[in-house]
Amino acid sequence: MHAFYGLHCKSGLVQFVHEYDNMLENKEQKELKDDASDSKVVIPCVLSTTIERQFQRKYISNMFRDVQLELRKKADCVVRSTKHQGDSIYVKVDEQKIVWKKTVYRTFTVNFDPLSHKS
Repeated sequence: MHAFYGLHCKSGLVQFVHEYDNMLENKEQKELKDDASDSKVVIPCVLSTTIERQFQRKYISNMFRDVQLELRKKADCVVRSTKHQGDSIYVKVDEQKIVWKKTVYRTFTVNFDPLSHKS
């Protein structure tokens, strides 16, 4: 703790509180600076979907980048069929990706139980 706050073993409580206040003030200034720079920069939408635009307006830049990454992963997927069997729903999803300049296809079958909300 002493090294973190730049204190010595013999520093008193008043010095600790002073250093702690300085640290909090610096953190607040950094957050304000980050917020200001975030409000000036608009990360463009990649997929031009309505949901992506909603995230773009509501999220800070770092969080929006994370959302974009997840959206890109899902954009390569197409639902091919759904089948109800008893209480379960089976969804067949095709994924198409380009890997080393070759198109790779994968098919997934997802079993979803709406009663237990498990897949």
